[in-house]
Amino acid sequence: MAHLFRKQITRYVGPSGKRCPKEAPDAKRVDEKSSKWYGRLRSPDGIVREVPLFKDKTASRQRLAELERKAEQSDSGLLDPFEDSRNQPLADHLAAFRQHLESKGNSEQHVALTVARCEAAFSGCGFKLLGQLDADKVANWLKQRRDDGLGVATSNHHLGAVKSFGNWLVKARRLERNPFTHLSKLNGKVDVRVERRALESDELARLIDATEHSQQTFRGLTGSDRAALYTLATMTGLRANELASLTALSFDFQANPPTVTVEAVNEKSGRGATLPLHPFAADKVATWLKSRPQASAAPTIKPLVESLWPGTWSKKAAEMFRRDLDEARSIWLAEVEKIAAEHQQRTESKFLKPENANGEVADFHALRHTFITMLASSGVHPKVAQVLARHSTITLTMDRYSHTRLVDLNTAVANLPSLALPERLMPDVEMDMLSSDDSVASKDKPSVWVARRVAVFGDFPCESVTTADETPLAQPVSDEPAQRTRKALIIRASANGCGPAITGDKPLSALGLEPRTYGLKVRCSTN
Repeated sequence: MAHLFRKQITRYVGPSGKRCPKEAPDAKRVDEKSSKWYGRLRSPDGIVREVPLFKDKTASRQRLAELERKAEQSDSGLLDPFEDSRNQPLADHLAAFRQHLESKGNSEQHVALTVARCEAAFSGCGFKLLGQLDADKVANWLKQRRDDGLGVATSNHHLGAVKSFGNWLVKARRLERNPFTHLSKLNGKVDVRVERRALESDELARLIDATEHSQQTFRGLTGSDRAALYTLATMTGLRANELASLTALSFDFQANPPTVTVEAVNEKSGRGATLPLHPFAADKVATWLKSRPQASAAPTIKPLVESLWPGTWSKKAAEMFRRDLDEARSIWLAEVEKIAAEHQQRTESKFLKPENANGEVADFHALRHTFITMLASSGVHPKVAQVLARHSTITLTMDRYSHTRLVDLNTAVANLPSLALPERLMPDVEMDMLSSDDSVASKDKPSVWVARRVAVFGDFPCESVTTADETPLAQPVSDEPAQRTRKALIIRASANGCGPAITGDKPLSALGLEPRTYGLKVRCSTN
């Protein structure tokens, strides 16, 4: 049973009545009761606990009775163990959630963005306490934001952050269940705000060359800095934030092949990656590193650990890329400025334009699309492309980042086998070399002579044949030359694969193949 009491307090005072240390001269001990009431009760685990109450005895007695009732309910399974968490300010839970994300090794940008999305949703719904979280209100708030112009993909990102917060509440034993579990993300394909395209190799070559000689500086990056950056992004598929984290120690040009390594803390999946470098990219970056001003300074540790592309350019990478793309197009147009027809044709072209005829745009992240598309066009196995792209699923690699062009489709269709009947190979002889004065054929019926002629040449017009009822074939003057000619032709035809096989002096038809057969003049048939 709970017990209400006031604690015994002992203090020491001096001659003036003020509180003083116990060891002070003339210190006097004074025993008095505490002004605040305390309660003593036994918890469900059998431990006797003391809890501070109030100065008012009635309020303290009511509070103690309430605590005793909750202890009994908890002992019988009726007490809500999450009641205290529900009544805590939501800001306190979000602060703890931020610490949890940081402890997992997430990047600072990911942590800040996730917490900011949660705060925006909760503030928009008017939530102050944890117990006020309501999934329907969050769903209605997201719909209202989409009606105001928010993209479906961005709406899904907000919902993902909120659901992540709900999952953490359950794991941290702050709620019994995630209140947002049943909310589902929308189909982002129905509202694609940015459809990126893969750049052509000619566009990339001109972009890198124009940027290399550019005199413009973007957020501290010179033209040569950006040219090396674009080359590395195209040949590795690294994202802007991953590129911004690279240092001189990230490259190993002595390896075979040369490699670039992204640390786990800076890689999107959090696993880190070591990627091979294309010879062109390795040579480009290595040459650029040697030409950097830091390379000529006194050797210190600092240039090796600081970012090769420092600053805030990654937040405006799309703007930087399009500026350089416009400059490259201006140079391309200026090349034929004095040739009116060619200049007009180039002006109307979509070459080196941010947006093509299909509405697909080119920005800095389009270089990653270009890298994966080039892998697919080169015949790389889809699984290898997925590993190089560092995607979680092969569907994302093939469906989202691989772009097919008309020239690729045309090449694929052109490689299909032809369905046309192959032409019969004819022996290298003249038609009249097989004379109708064949003594053997003249002794037989004309149809026999035709069959033998077809066996050699594979074809013979019916109009050249006479039947037994018509004029018989002329007898040869001497059948020995005709026999020699016939035998030679059959041997030559057999050697070319067009005639019958020869066994001794008798021609044999090839197994599995039947020559065309011809009837009379009024009836020709082909089997």
